[in-house]
This record gives sequence, structure tokens and C-alpha cells, in this order.
Amino acid sequence: MLKKSLAITTGVVLASLSISPANAVAVNGVNWDITASSMIGVGTGDFGSYGLDWTEFNILPHGVDTFYEFDCSGTETTEPDGDVIRDCGAFIASPLTGIEWTGHVKVFGGDGSGTVARQVISLKNTTTADIVIDYEYYLDTEETYDEVEGEGTTGTPDGDLIVEAGETWWAGVNDNNALEGIAFGTDGYARGDGGDNAADEGFGVLADDTLIDAEGFDEFYSWNDAGVTIPAGTTINFVYFYASVGAVDSGSTAPLAYTDAQFNMAMALFTNPATVLADPRLMEGIVGGAYNWGAMPTPALAETGVDASGIAIGGALALVAGAGVYAVRRRRALV
Repeated sequence: MLKKSLAITTGVVLASLSISPANAVAVNGVNWDITASSMIGVGTGDFGSYGLDWTEFNILPHGVDTFYEFDCSGTETTEPDGDVIRDCGAFIASPLTGIEWTGHVKVFGGDGSGTVARQVISLKNTTTADIVIDYEYYLDTEETYDEVEGEGTTGTPDGDLIVEAGETWWAGVNDNNALEGIAFGTDGYARGDGGDNAADEGFGVLADDTLIDAEGFDEFYSWNDAGVTIPAGTTINFVYFYASVGAVDSGSTAPLAYTDAQFNMAMALFTNPATVLADPRLMEGIVGGAYNWGAMPTPALAETGVDASGIAIGGALALVAGAGVYAVRRRRALV
């Protein structure tokens, strides 16, 4: 397990975040490092947060241990409601024959206060036959496991600090006095790394020490190796949400930091998949909903990407508002 390079002294407000100029974006004073295909980091002073080291979305031919990481070049747009989006645009060919992909990363401004981001990956079957894939979503938190300095899980949908089958989100505190939240939906398995045992982590691993409990984790995996069918001529979307704010209960003195209870209440917005799918703010610009939130595949999208600008603010995004294609490293063989 690699220790992240940025250390924050307890009680000191984060004043800046080292971000590559090519990927830097500021939304409501919150600094994000994003591309169209990955969230890489977030930090701010008033919210006292520093979280996230990167994300990946990988697809595999069903039953074959060959990972292909979603990747694209994208353009940046600031939407009328204050959201900032980096969008791949048109679908492009993936390494998997018959599958094209596109996607985006959006940081919610306005009622999202710049502390909530959404990652979308869309897969389109361009053939006349069904294609079966496996997939993995990987997210590296900023050390949210209690082996470090007392960090770990602070919230789950039922409050028992264990992520169980059917639960849709997780919250924890990291080693920089910030809360991090991941909303990943209901499909497949959600697991964390196995502490110091590198063999017990990653895609397809269901070892006991990968269960997410009060200890928390450093690296998060949401995956399905049972086979996801993309019917001929249809598109499926995978949608993930991430949030980070300062952690009052863990020592942050940032003026807009949250208590654990406040952050858990905000994350509860993601408890019911039907509510997420029906929320026009969370799902704005996405055609056909999200497979990992229970939406079925829809007819293939035109070559225009998955998001649109100019959509009116709607719904109740409660978070912080008041409540180039290549194969990637082989992590684990399929089980």
C-alpha cells in the first residue's frame, strides 16, 4: 500500500492542492483534478477537504482475464447551472470488438457547492448480437482505513458500518481530516482492499478481509464477473458519485466542514436506487438511466455523447447544499 504524498497536519485548513494545469478546474472554490475519463483529486480551504487519488473503469470480455481501461480525450464546458463537465463527446471504439464507449466527469456547481462529482461511462453494442462483458469500477481514496491514524468507515445506508449486499453507498474519514463518500449503486459486488495482504484485493476477490466494515479501506472496487449482457444495438450507462468535505469530528477546522452525521444524512440521498434514477438533477443529461442503479439497457445513443448543457436545476441534490485506449495492469485472475 502506497502512502499518499500529501500530508495535512491535524486542524490545519487545506489552502491549496497540487493539480496539473491541464486537468485543473475550480467549481465554487473547490479545486478538482479531473479528465473526461477519471476523477483524480479534490481539495479546498473552506470545506477543508482533500480526498481521492484516482478512479478507473475497466471492462473485460466475460470470463477472460484481460482488462481494458476506459480512456478518452475530452472537452470542458461550464453549464448554465454552474456545473463543470469534461466530456468525451462522440462514442469511440473500445478494444473489445463490437463495443464503443464514451463518458464524462461532471462536478456539480450551484446547489452541489462544487464538492460532489459524477462519473459516467456509456457502453454501446454496435453489432447485431448480444455481447457479454464483466466490468470493474476502481476508486482510490485518500487512506480511509483505520490502520493509519484512526480513520475508517463513518456511514453506510443502514448505519452498521458494514457494506452489505444491496447497499448503495459508503462514507468514511481519511487521514487528511476529510470525509469521503462513494455512491456506487446495486449491481455486482462492492469490496475494499485487504489491508496489507495484496493478494486479497481487487477484481473477483471475495475474501473475508475485503468486506467493507468499520475499518474502512484505501482502495475500493465495485465489480461484476457474472456477466453483463449488452443487447444488440443498445447502450448501457454506469454512473458513480463521489463527494468530499472537511470532517469536523476528526479535527477539521474549516468553516464549512461537516460532522459525520451531517455527511451521512447527505449521502442518504443515494440509499434508494429508484430515487436516484428519478432525480432530474442527479441524472440530468443521461439518456436511459444507469445500469448499476437498476435501469435496463436502452437503444443505442446517437454519436453525441451522454450529457447536455442548458438543463434547468431540479431535484434535491442534498450533498453539501444543506443537509488512447489501453489494457491496464492485471490485478487478479477471475474466480
